[in-house]
Amino acid sequence: MKRTLVLLGFCLSLGLAHAQNTAQEIYDKAMACIQANNLTEGVALFQKAAELGHADAQASLAICYWRAVGLPQDMEKAVYWLKKSAEGGSADGQANLSVWYAYGNGVPQDFDLSLYWMRKAADQEQLDAMIALGNLYKNGAEGYVEQDQAKAVEWYRKAAMKGSAEGENQLGKCYYFGDGVAQDMETGIYWLKKAAEQGHPYAQYHVGLAYSLGSGVEKNSEKGAYWMEKAAEQGVQEAVDFLNKFMLY
Repeated sequence: MKRTLVLLGFCLSLGLAHAQNTAQEIYDKAMACIQANNLTEGVALFQKAAELGHADAQASLAICYWRAVGLPQDMEKAVYWLKKSAEGGSADGQANLSVWYAYGNGVPQDFDLSLYWMRKAADQEQLDAMIALGNLYKNGAEGYVEQDQAKAVEWYRKAAMKGSAEGENQLGKCYYFGDGVAQDMETGIYWLKKAAEQGHPYAQYHVGLAYSLGSGVEKNSEKGAYWMEKAAEQGVQEAVDFLNKFMLY
């Protein structure tokens, strides 16, 4: 009897593993269809993978129902699948559900649940959640999160180390201005430049300003103009104004 139960458990685990592998294959095909702009087939494949328990497919399907991508808008189904996704461990699903609770999108507004899911996603190194949590600590949220600049730096650093341009930008500003960490303008410029090189418009503006003024780096008008122009091209009004005033942009 014991041997039979062991064999049954082994067979069940094999079946589950096969289902997950199949779901992953279907999800990969769905993503390929979406990237090829074949929305109808992509969404149909998301549905299949979601029904097999693929958490990321469930998150994708939820967004499709919300945005009416490839199927009619249905907020009830969107919330259903997003909750399934978050509970199934999808970091993207958790991050999105956090936002939905924060704004009351399809669910009653609930900041406690928003923070809960934000932390769950951030603990899985979901970049948007890490940045959002850093911003919460930076600014504080009365009754929910006490302002803590050092914790903000911690989350910005984690995001920056994962290659997030916004994480690099925020961490750079923290070092540059000494917010939550000992002021170190050189380190600040290092992170701001990394963000600027990834195309972050406000990092480009701050790097351009630093070079133009010689603040934290050796003054270099040519480099200052280069980064200011990059920022201005992306619509940063401060960069446009600076160029108009000082560099005849």
